[in-house]
Amino acid sequence: MMLKVTGYAVLLAVWGIIRIRLMIRRREPAAAIVYGGILLICLVVGTLIIAKVKVPSFNAPVDFVFQEVGKQLLRK
Repeated sequence: MMLKVTGYAVLLAVWGIIRIRLMIRRREPAAAIVYGGILLICLVVGTLIIAKVKVPSFNAPVDFVFQEVGKQLLRK
């Protein structure tokens, strides 16, 4: 399993470096930053999934934020 995680991380890192350098050469630094950020999130989540770590749902934090906003709106 360690080989799979390492291989995935190396492959994604090499691919990301190539693509980001290409975007910078084309004078698209904003796109390169966004692409790098999304790729980093995918790298972290992907390695956790490959390692069979239970990734928490995105719904819980968003639900908490919207509940607080809803409570504030209902008080007024």
